[in-house]
Amino acid sequence: MFTCTRGDIDHTKTKVKSPQTNGICERFHKTILQEFYQITLRKKVYQSIEELQADLDEWLHHYNTPIGDCLAITCRHRKELIRAKCVAAERRSRP
Repeated sequence: MFTCTRGDIDHTKTKVKSPQTNGICERFHKTILQEFYQITLRKKVYQSIEELQADLDEWLHHYNTPIGDCLAITCRHRKELIRAKCVAAERRSRP
């Protein structure tokens, strides 16, 4: 393990034979790809990596910021919440 020189970030690896932890990491990478990179890189041509990093930092802040007063719902939970509501409504409508 080493500490990143920018921001004192600890770099760690997932445990060997721990598919759940690895799956969480892979899912987050897919979320960043689908919700940030694939959209942002179509809209803007970046002149430097610093520009891209600034936009990614802003997106990550939005992604991790709660959006509800009563519930601490972050952007990453929106889809699951909507999906759960749809499933619940579907189950209620079944005879």
